[in-house]
Amino acid sequence: MQKYTITKWLVRIGAGNQPEIQPREVSTAMPINRMLDKTGLYYLTSVQVSGKTYMIAYDPEEEYQVKSSLLVAKIDVPKNLIVDMEESDRDSIPEIARQFMGYHPATC
Repeated sequence: MQKYTITKWLVRIGAGNQPEIQPREVSTAMPINRMLDKTGLYYLTSVQVSGKTYMIAYDPEEEYQVKSSLLVAKIDVPKNLIVDMEESDRDSIPEIARQFMGYHPATC
């Protein structure tokens, strides 16, 4: 059976200055720059972390500042397709949050 949604992650900095992930099922028919936490027109960029490529959607009003939220999708580069975010992608979120959201993990 064919799946008609892609699992993307809405990322925000939450309590304790930690990245929080909210999975979002987004229709495969929805253009990749039309969804963040609500339907709209968003800017896109890509980033590579640990050998994986991610597409990042963010509010255009935050283009030159720290982002308040990101919708993160994974790209299967050889196939040139957006694919579901998986549990193994959690390891990439702190680096994505550092680059786009000003996240700095506490160090001991």
